[in-house]
Amino acid sequence: MDTITEKMNIRGIEKKVFWLMAFVLFASVFSYMYFVKQTVFNIVERDRMVEELVDLSSQISEYEFYYIALKNDINLDYAHSVGFVDVKNPKFASRKLSSQNLTMATAD
Repeated sequence: MDTITEKMNIRGIEKKVFWLMAFVLFASVFSYMYFVKQTVFNIVERDRMVEELVDLSSQISEYEFYYIALKNDINLDYAHSVGFVDVKNPKFASRKLSSQNLTMATAD
């Protein structure tokens, strides 16, 4: 009698071990597929971002060239043509340094 119940217990444990191993195998395969998909997705996304970076860099270069061209067009003749005049007596704004306004406190 004990042998039959022992065999049934062993088969019950074997079933549990089998299903546990099947679940672990399924989880491993699923995880592998998920991580491979994520890796491919990240590679594609990185390539897309590199292309976008190249496009942005070329746009920045174009804007820098445009800025330099505009900057070179501004000169004294252009300033006079848009209404600027030369100053006869230039005056400059200045302020006292805060260190000149400080006094030393003495303890009485």
